[in-house]
Amino acid sequence: MHVLFPIGTFYPAQSGGPSNSVYWLTKALRQQSVQVTVVSTDTDQPVDTPRNQWLDTDAGRVRYARTRHHRLPIRAIRAALSQLPTADVVHLTSLFYTTSLVVGWVALQQGKRIVWSPRGELAAAARTQRTTSKRVVLNWLKGYAHRITFHVTSDAEAADVLAVFGPTAAVLELPNYFELPPLVARQAGRYLVFLGRLHPIKGLENLVKALAQSKVFVQENWYLRLVGPDSDGYSHHLRELATYLGIAHRIQIEAPVAGLAKAHLLANAHALLLPSHSENFGNVVIEALAQGTPVIASTGTPWQLLADRQAGFWVSNQPDSLAAALDACLSLPSLVYATHRQNARRLAQEHFDSRTNAWRWVEAYERVLNPTLLCAE
Repeated sequence: MHVLFPIGTFYPAQSGGPSNSVYWLTKALRQQSVQVTVVSTDTDQPVDTPRNQWLDTDAGRVRYARTRHHRLPIRAIRAALSQLPTADVVHLTSLFYTTSLVVGWVALQQGKRIVWSPRGELAAAARTQRTTSKRVVLNWLKGYAHRITFHVTSDAEAADVLAVFGPTAAVLELPNYFELPPLVARQAGRYLVFLGRLHPIKGLENLVKALAQSKVFVQENWYLRLVGPDSDGYSHHLRELATYLGIAHRIQIEAPVAGLAKAHLLANAHALLLPSHSENFGNVVIEALAQGTPVIASTGTPWQLLADRQAGFWVSNQPDSLAAALDACLSLPSLVYATHRQNARRLAQEHFDSRTNAWRWVEAYERVLNPTLLCAE
């Protein structure tokens, strides 16, 4: 079986969740003897990454095409199209990225089997941005939806696909799997952490308000670290809000981190916070769980499993609800908190380890190649 992955950015780039999650998937597929080809731009690549040549890697054959304009990656598109004749399955990421649209259209003309991962782009909140261009793309895709299998990571995302493409759309639900890192030595810090893009959809205004309402946070000298790239100066608004609420001195806004620095940041935190209004998955949750760090996630995310497995909290992102969850988390007795940390690590290992779950993707691709099996389910 040969699976082709055209994608905007790919590991070691850190421009978004798929850069890592698709890397871990392709690496695990190679270990299952699947032939894998990845074509990416060179956006966010280290300077020493070879460009415009095929590389034999632990994730299959990979090509980083030199790209001047990320939204118009001509070399990447050409390279991906050159691999279509031998591909059994084309796995696309993002409904609206140029490479996905061009390669997807040609693959459809050639009768290729397509798996398409929207990555949260069909959520109602996401569809309200650049509505005209998205409406054009979605109307075009509706004509081909019966020939596409949509990969989703949660029930909520499945509902979004069915709402847009109709109740007969083929949906494949599998979470993002990770190559779990080893536990790093922990030095407990008196901080909570948000790790990700600073953007209004992440619910950070509600979080700041909740922190101001949390008696334990305010009275017991905890602080919050907001770590990630700023989106259109949103951090300035958060600073103003924190100043108005009198907690600006308890909030640090920091640049993105990666690798071992990220692992230590998560391991040393008391909890990871994900208060998003809408989130199709949230890769950072698994990264935190892998270090044994509990998570407080909003019900706008698909993380009810946190509460079910006592590895965190799953609550409304309204300030009152978040404040109550913060107080509960920060007040856990030491033995109970230690159990939460053990549960967190165990949850990551059992449900999200790519090395023990890659066979699920192999089975999924086989079902896509044999529609009779897909329909039988």
